[in-house]
Amino acid sequence: TISVCIFIFSLLFSQETTFLREKPLGFNKNQIVFFKLEDATHKDKYSKFKNALTNLPGVAMVTRSGLAAWEFGMTSISTIKCPETGMTVQTRVMLVDSDYLKVYEIPVIEGENFSDTPENINHLCMINEAARNILNINNIDRKKFLQEGKHTRQIIGIVKDFHFQYPFKKIDPLLMVASDNYYGMKRPYISIRLFSG
Repeated sequence: TISVCIFIFSLLFSQETTFLREKPLGFNKNQIVFFKLEDATHKDKYSKFKNALTNLPGVAMVTRSGLAAWEFGMTSISTIKCPETGMTVQTRVMLVDSDYLKVYEIPVIEGENFSDTPENINHLCMINEAARNILNINNIDRKKFLQEGKHTRQIIGIVKDFHFQYPFKKIDPLLMVASDNYYGMKRPYISIRLFSG
């Protein structure tokens, strides 16, 4: 009986491992390493720190975020409303910088990515396809805005759905914000894409 149980467990474990290895995640996990900065004083020195990392041999790109991948890090829930359609949805909030989508190779299917030096970056946001579908937003050619609590944010881009949580889970609606004014970016995750080969 014990042998049969062990065999079944091994089979199930093998299937789950294969599932995780082969399931499309919506981002490129290869050549990525990440770690967390625990010292909040690094926040004001991030630009120099990022430049120093980027200049290291073998490093292609560097980004910071409140969430690294698969629920490693700070993720919160917020309610957003699209005034134009009147639709409301509870969404996960991911804090990123302008290089996050580039480092993880996540496609922007409409609109554009965050700029490196926007004047009003705190008022900009991006959403994923899951959020777009619930909010019933057809296009963002004209300015589209979201209401998130006291904040009014302009949608500048739609990202292709990707598994920012564990891949077993359904992809939730996602709001991406590039802002330093949140706790999660005081002790962010640093993700580094290495050159392949």
